[in-house]
Amino acid sequence: MDHAGIIAALGGAPSLSVVLGTVPRVVYRWASGRAIPPARWLQFVELARQRGLSGVTMEVLAKGYYPGKHPVRTRAARVRARSRRAKPKPDQETPAAVA
Repeated sequence: MDHAGIIAALGGAPSLSVVLGTVPRVVYRWASGRAIPPARWLQFVELARQRGLSGVTMEVLAKGYYPGKHPVRTRAARVRARSRRAKPKPDQETPAAVA
């Protein structure tokens, strides 16, 4: 079971956000980015135990944790990355100058 599956099995982002004291958007990011923060793993294991969901352990959460492989970017970070790609380097000729 991956992090998105664990979140879905525990009731989804809206209900988990209430239990964890955060906003649903944060829990959605955890699911889409495959990165429930390690600081929250104990809460998830305990919540799964309370709800009778087997298979949610620290080992399972650690195995499915890929923070670097699937980064969750903010809108500002995406805009900065896009603007960096669009700017030609000073030593490169623009397509109009070549023609």
